[in-house]
Amino acid sequence: MACWSDQRPYNRIGRPDRCQGCTSRRANPSRRVQISATAARRFILTRQHLAGPRIAPTAAGMMRLARDLRYVQLDPTSAVARSHLLVFWSRLGPYDPATLERLLWKERRLIEYSAFLVPAEDYPIYRLRMRKFATGDSLWPRRVRGWMRQNAGLRRHVMTALRRRGPLASDEFEDRSVASWQSTGWTAGRNVNRMLEFLGASGVLVVGARASGTLHPMRCHRERRAAPSRSPRRNGTGRSTRLPRSGSRGLRTSDHSMSARAPPTFLICLLLLSRMDRSRG
Repeated sequence: MACWSDQRPYNRIGRPDRCQGCTSRRANPSRRVQISATAARRFILTRQHLAGPRIAPTAAGMMRLARDLRYVQLDPTSAVARSHLLVFWSRLGPYDPATLERLLWKERRLIEYSAFLVPAEDYPIYRLRMRKFATGDSLWPRRVRGWMRQNAGLRRHVMTALRRRGPLASDEFEDRSVASWQSTGWTAGRNVNRMLEFLGASGVLVVGARASGTLHPMRCHRERRAAPSRSPRRNGTGRSTRLPRSGSRGLRTSDHSMSARAPPTFLICLLLLSRMDRSRG
């Protein structure tokens, strides 16, 4: 009988190993489970916590929701409230935003990466994306690499300012770009912000705080490590995920010292995120 268990261990290359209590090493690929469209819709809505029992609006409930969703997008649009606040509200009901802020900026059980909120324990997975950022021969990575080379002086200015002055807001950096970022969208000419975003996407910097819960400006800080000091859970390899503590508020530099073996559960998420990267201006 084919066995599919969330409790099964992962082997060292990130693939599911033999399930506990299962005699076969791998499920028969010829066996398929067929479900109705109604059942599929119910499954998706339940896993998204848009149906079924509501999670308690506590810190533990927020972490459970974040783990089930895997990432929540940040967006500057605020017709009613910030998008990530609406995502939590639609699933938890009334809750205290200060609890979410504490998980983000004090306890660092959630971190921000590439305009998404993700569980800190997933940092090794996103490190794989950091390593691969702006690599390859397609148009987008070649464009980013070329722009970064042209604006090496702006990069040095950002890193030097963080090292010498400590925490800074994103609008406190001078625009020392040689070549302006060209786009038909809202990113056109936003050279400092693009530099910070690219450095963040490559893992050199991460956001450590945002003023008054807004998306901009973000507080920037330079250190040797980029993420919080601890993770409340273990990653898919069975090894503890060590992340540096948020001792001060701001962006930090990363040393890329952790394992990046990701369970296959996350491959679709990473594929979707990579497509989002390519579609941005």
